[in-house]
Amino acid sequence: MELADKLVIVLSEQAALYRDMESIEQQKKEIIIARDGKELERLVSRQEKIITEIDILEKRRIKIMDDISFSSGRREPVITARQAAVCSDRRSGELIIRYANELRNIVKRIKKLSDVNERCMKDNMEFFTLIIDSLRQTVRGEEGYSASGVAPRRSAESALFNLTV
Repeated sequence: MELADKLVIVLSEQAALYRDMESIEQQKKEIIIARDGKELERLVSRQEKIITEIDILEKRRIKIMDDISFSSGRREPVITARQAAVCSDRRSGELIIRYANELRNIVKRIKKLSDVNERCMKDNMEFFTLIIDSLRQTVRGEEGYSASGVAPRRSAESALFNLTV
């Protein structure tokens, strides 16, 4: 199998994995809004597995591109997808460019989704912090239970926080 064909295979596998990552980022947005921590944890675990696979493919891609570079007479190992396409037959070159562009576009979309998800997480954290701070402000220091375990008469109906514990 030619180096260009190997590169096309690796790029297509990477594109599939990045599409999976994009799908997970889209799902995470809904899960974050729904505040479903268990499902979010499951999705993050799936992402970690995909990232491991992407890392393995990335190392293979770099090795193949280095091999293409050296086989074309270049002295430096690092080349771009466009340079690899030039060193390949027409069909493989077109596929290399197509997958490289697709990967670039997917990564941009993932970045945007990730930024939105990060903002949603921060908003949720700020919301919960605001609620907790508000609840703390409604409780006065003298409310709660005495050392003997008896609640004062004015707070006997409801004590949200026991500050003496």
